[in-house]
Amino acid sequence: MVSMEVLKALEDAHDIHEAQLALREIKDKGSLSFEEMKKRTG
Repeated sequence: MVSMEVLKALEDAHDIHEAQLALREIKDKGSLSFEEMKKRTG
């Protein structure tokens, strides 16, 4: 059985990864729409 701590760590890692992708896109494009940011961050 997977502990809650492991599940939380996986969720946090996913959130960090999504944020890094968004920051990379902002760097490449110069901006990111608010709707896209909401979609990525939940």
